[in-house]
Amino acid sequence: MVERLDVEFRSEGVTCRAWLYKADAAGTRPTVVLAGGWCYVREVVMPTYAAAFAAAGLNALVFDYRNLGVSDGDNRQHLDPWAQIRDYQNAISFLERHEAVDPHRIGVWGISYSGGHALVLAATDPRVRSIVSQVPVVDGFENMRRAHGTMEFRRLWAMILEDRNLRYEKPGQRLYLPTLLSIRKRRSRLGRSQRPYAPFSPLRRAKRRCTRTGARSNLSIS
Repeated sequence: MVERLDVEFRSEGVTCRAWLYKADAAGTRPTVVLAGGWCYVREVVMPTYAAAFAAAGLNALVFDYRNLGVSDGDNRQHLDPWAQIRDYQNAISFLERHEAVDPHRIGVWGISYSGGHALVLAATDPRVRSIVSQVPVVDGFENMRRAHGTMEFRRLWAMILEDRNLRYEKPGQRLYLPTLLSIRKRRSRLGRSQRPYAPFSPLRRAKRRCTRTGARSNLSIS
């Protein structure tokens, strides 16, 4: 029977929280580290994979990045790819010291945004012995341009420049990208004929793939 433990580790002074799925096998085991894609929290998709790994004899650690989900961090919902990669690295450091883990057999799993993180980790951290990189984002600018289309990408770019000016003029303030939930609430007030937040229409197409989580309704990016 697969056992799931609540664990936590420190990443640059911030507490990240995780689930450790222990393999149904004796002794130290190879272990896979899993973290989410674009604004994922640990409840989305990853427990299914982690349980499958554990059933096959591998431990699996599923964690929330700093600022997301149940992990600490004051800059909530902020996406910083290099900080997330360092969170992966500190998760590995935590596992190297865990009694159930073989420190010489640690792998990384990533999907979408974190699929790109997995590729970076494979190239830069020699402790990573294997990776799974599913539908990875390897060029964020090009990915966003294709996802939004020419005109809506121009609107998104204008918002990014507006945010940059705001950060200079009013340090500490940010613009936020609305999530699917906030888009739907706004549409219900305005009526379906109007299109609030036009740059984010691809989010609506993803609604059938979304799972309800405890994430807040705003998101910021570096």
